[in-house]
Parts: sequence; C-alpha cells; structure tokens
Amino acid sequence: MTNLLYMLMNFLNNSIKKDTNYYLALALAQNITSLPAWSLERTAAECNVSVSTLNRFFKDMGFENFSGAKKILLHDEHSKDILFDETSRQKTSEAIGRTLENINRIDPKVFRSAVDKMIQSKKIIFYAYGNNINLTLKTQVELMKLNKLAICNIDILRQNQTIREADADDLLFCISINGKSLVTSEIKDYVTEKKMKSILVTQLEDTGSLNWFDLIINFGPNQGYNSSKYGVMYILDQITNLYKTAHTYF
Repeated sequence: MTNLLYMLMNFLNNSIKKDTNYYLALALAQNITSLPAWSLERTAAECNVSVSTLNRFFKDMGFENFSGAKKILLHDEHSKDILFDETSRQKTSEAIGRTLENINRIDPKVFRSAVDKMIQSKKIIFYAYGNNINLTLKTQVELMKLNKLAICNIDILRQNQTIREADADDLLFCISINGKSLVTSEIKDYVTEKKMKSILVTQLEDTGSLNWFDLIINFGPNQGYNSSKYGVMYILDQITNLYKTAHTYF
C-alpha cells in the first residue's frame, strides 16, 4: 500500500495539468485503504472512470493492469507511530545519536570498499522499500551527475524485474533494515546466477544467512524511534562524498 501511494503522490505532485488521469490518481490516493477490498469494476465506479481507462492508467504507470498494481498492495510498511511529547522527543534524539555513533564506529575501509565496487560497476541498482526508496534519490542524482547510472524502481515488484534483467557488470545496493524484504525474495538466486556485485545496508543482529552479499554495512542494533532512516541518510551521504572524492582521480 505504501509503495503504491508513493507512486500516486509522485504522479500528483508532478502533474502539469489536471486532466482525467490527475483526478483518477487523486481518487485512488484518497481511497488507498479501500483498494485491497475493491474489485476492478468497483474501483472504476468509485473513481468515475471506465474499466478500460483504469487499466490504461495503471499500464501507463508501468503495470500490466489494475490487477498487477493491486499486487503491491500486499507489500506494506509497518512503522511505530511516535507521539512527540517531551519524553519521546528526548528518546528520539538519543536514539538518533546512538545510531550515528554506531556508524562512526564502522571501519572507514568498509565505506571505501563500497565505493570501489560502485566505481567498478556499470550500473547501480538500489533495492529498497518504503521510505528508503526516497532516501536513495539524492544519491542517485549525485551519481548521475558523475556519469554513473543509478536507478531505483518505485516498487519491489519492478525492482525484482530490474535485477532479473541485470548482468555481472551491475551492482546491487540493497537497503533492508530488518531483512524482511529479503526473506521471501529470489534476489540471492539472481545475484548468484549473474555473479553481480552486491552491498547490503542493514541493522540485523544476525547476517549469517546473508553472507552471499559481497559487503555488509551493519549499523545495528536498531535503536527504535524511526532512527534508522537518519542512519541510512548518513551512510548514503558518506558513500556519496567518498565517491565524489575518488571520482576526481579516475
């Protein structure tokens, strides 16, 4: 649900004109919690469009049809809401501080190794979920400015498709804080078969089952209070800055 809503909001935020597709996207976004239970016909009726218009809209967004779009509604992101009273603000600040301290304790060689793998790759494919997808955008832009192709599809299903189409010259850059997105995925098979380079950013306590990654950047344990996103931003900024420095020498 979260990923589909990101897509719809991106569409709405970047629409130049308020045409049929704009109002369709708006109706879908406003009824996002109802979509899992709605049929194709019910959704079209609620959005005041025809079935063919609804299917065409989702096809233009990269899905096969409405049914294809509904599949990503099964993938949801659960985060604990924080009530920002005085106590919560203090605990949030402390959690973010501990998270950044964890990152500062990581051997700098780990980050340099990540940059080396990025330099050696033809294309960087980010694999992330929910808000972490948006956090990669700044890094993608900075890398593209240095002529390094970096992409991240807006939903897990299309990310998997991109990885299936990758080759040995590409790099998989995976961000999975708790490893949930890796449990049932076939990424290991894709990466192993294609002999892709791979990096994992995580806070998992036990990464033994993920030793097929070439490099694991672990900034755990998770301190809670949504502090992980600040850690991901900090790590991406460090890697980006190191890449920029290294770029001046090649």
